[in-house]
This record gives sequence, C-alpha cells and structure tokens, in this order.
Amino acid sequence: MAAGGRAQVYFHGRPLPDVKATLRTPDGKEAELITDKEGFLTYPELQSGLYLVTIARYRETVGGFAGGKEFGITSHNASLSWKRP
Repeated sequence: MAAGGRAQVYFHGRPLPDVKATLRTPDGKEAELITDKEGFLTYPELQSGLYLVTIARYRETVGGFAGGKEFGITSHNASLSWKRP
C-alpha cells in the first residue's frame, strides 16, 4: 500500500483553513476532506490510478457586474488531479 499525503490549499496567497474538499478515487468513490488550520488537506493511503481533489463554490464577499447585472458574492472552484503509479 502506498503512503498517503498532504496538499496545502491557498487563496489570495494565504493558506485556506476549514474548507471542504472532495477526493475522488480511481474506483469512483468519494471522500470528504477538510483543510486544517494551516490549510493542509491530508489524504489516506492511495492505490494506483487517477485521483481528483476538488473544492467547489468557495465564496467571498466581492461584488461586481456580469451581463449588466450587479452581484455581491464571487464563487470560486479549484481542482487538482494526479496519477499514482
């Protein structure tokens, strides 16, 4: 069995604590991960295959205009994929 690992999540150049992420494994399963106070995600031991971590709809109170309409919240998405040999 391969060792697990860690990845650090940043937003605007700073570690992002207490954010939910989803780990998708080669067998189609999903696991919820949450960053620690220093923005690290820790994931379990991994088998061979393709993995995907996503953080969906992280919101910040920053407004703007789109299509001539004003909005007050901006939503961000991030993903990281890798292949474990």
